[in-house]
Parts: sequence; C-alpha cells; structure tokens
Amino acid sequence: MSLIGLTKGTDLEEKINEMWKAEAIGAATYQAFAIVAQEKGLPELADELKKISADEARHGGLYASLNGHTNKNLRDALSSMSIGEISAGEKIKELSNILDKLGLKEAAQAVHTAGEDECRHGEILKELIEKYL
Repeated sequence: MSLIGLTKGTDLEEKINEMWKAEAIGAATYQAFAIVAQEKGLPELADELKKISADEARHGGLYASLNGHTNKNLRDALSSMSIGEISAGEKIKELSNILDKLGLKEAAQAVHTAGEDECRHGEILKELIEKYL
C-alpha cells in the first residue's frame, strides 16, 4: 500500500498537516540550536542536534506524503524543484549582498553559502533526473 495521499480528504488531514508543519519547524529549530552549540565550542552537541533535525525532517516528509503534498511523477516534481532551488539560490545570494552592504559580513557569507547550496541542489536534481528518470 502506498503512503502517498493516504490521509488526504479524511478527518485526519488537518491533524496530519499540523504535524507536518511542526516537524518542519522542528527540523529548522534543531539546526539553529546546532549553530548555537557550534558557536559555543560544543561540536559534539551540534552533531547530535543535527541528527535530531534530520529525524524531524524525515518525519515531516512522512506527514507530507500522507496528505499528498508530493507528486508521484518524480520527473515533473524534481524538475520543478530544480528550477525552484536555482531560483531560490539566486534570491538568497541577493540577500547576502544586502547583508554585506549593512556591514554584516559573517551573516552575508553564511547566507551566500546557503544560496550556493540551493543552486547546487538544483544542479544535483538535474543530474539525478538525467541519471534515473
């Protein structure tokens, strides 16, 4: 039995959506805690928090799948995501320029790196589509 869309249109849909959003926020929050731990010189704690974040992201993916917030057509879905990742990366790099102009050099560099990651994700998705789909 497929998990995709299993709870969509049921009495559970709203609750599953709440859980999806909570897990997504949880994943980001644990990553933020990991940044704090790293800055405080606690790399082992940061690593453990990143592991919890990955679990939370996986849980969010489950709930998103249950409510059909995904597309079974991987080629179309990943192609769209590739375009979105690259576009987001460029916008994030623009934000890094604004931060730099405000004199927030470290934040600008961190945000610029995030933008590069997004663009790289888009290119990876293109390669995966070519290879597997």
